[in-house]
Formats: sequence, C-alpha cells, structure tokens
Amino acid sequence: MFAKLKLDKMENDAWYRYNVFRRWKRYGHSTADVNGKSAVSDNLKALYTTFRNKHGYDTSFKKRELECNGVRTQAYPSYMKSDLSLL
Repeated sequence: MFAKLKLDKMENDAWYRYNVFRRWKRYGHSTADVNGKSAVSDNLKALYTTFRNKHGYDTSFKKRELECNGVRTQAYPSYMKSDLSLL
C-alpha cells in the first residue's frame, strides 16, 4: 500500500494521487491509518485528510452496514462478493 515509488509519484502527479486516495478510501483506510504510517510524508497526510473531508469521511464499503428485512449485512459491491452464502 505504501511503496516508496508510489509515494514519490503521488508527490508529483495530482491525478495519480487522486486515484490512489480514492482507492485508499474504497478500501476503508481512515486518516488515522495513513497518519500512523511513517513512510507517508506530512504533505501527503495533510492532502489525504483534506481529500477525506471533501469527499466524505466514512463512506467506504467495508465500514457501512445495511439493514435488510431485519438482518444486518455488510454492504459490499457485487464485484467483491465471492461467496453469496456469507450474506
């Protein structure tokens, strides 16, 4: 997740940084997770915090739960469902 070359490219390429931030958000990484990594620069930490504030803080599929017919289930997109019996 925090490879050196990826982080270097994120420092210089805004479009790449935006796409990686979207991926981190989709995977459920919070700002606290990113701030806890020493490999991530202070600039990227601040940019990720700004990104999460602007684009929704807790809207990842991993953390959101739905209530369907009285049964609480995790909300995963269909491409992530490998076994429907888990629901």
